[in-house]
Amino acid sequence: MSKVRVLLVDDHMVVRVGLKALIDAETDLTVVGEAGNGAEGVAKAIALTPDVIVMDISMPQMDGLEATRRIRQECPQGIPAIMVGSILLVGAIILLFEPRHDDDSDVRHG
Repeated sequence: MSKVRVLLVDDHMVVRVGLKALIDAETDLTVVGEAGNGAEGVAKAIALTPDVIVMDISMPQMDGLEATRRIRQECPQGIPAIMVGSILLVGAIILLFEPRHDDDSDVRHG
């Protein structure tokens, strides 16, 4: 089974380092690249063709929304993007890494 290839685009290195550590700890995910602004993110998305991009919304040189628009124009195959802002970052991490339940044996039904 191949790993899901993730590109991280955020202007805060500490955020990228933290997300990379969390993602690389997962057996089915791997970080294939990082970018510190939207323009760099567009170039890396085109060059690396990741399976998914985790993109900050507010960045210098080019924000995440414009970067995503340009990636959609340049990559006709499409690359899903998870948009995060500082307030959404914790929620995105929780959703991405919450425990998976393969069966209902440990899930309570009320």
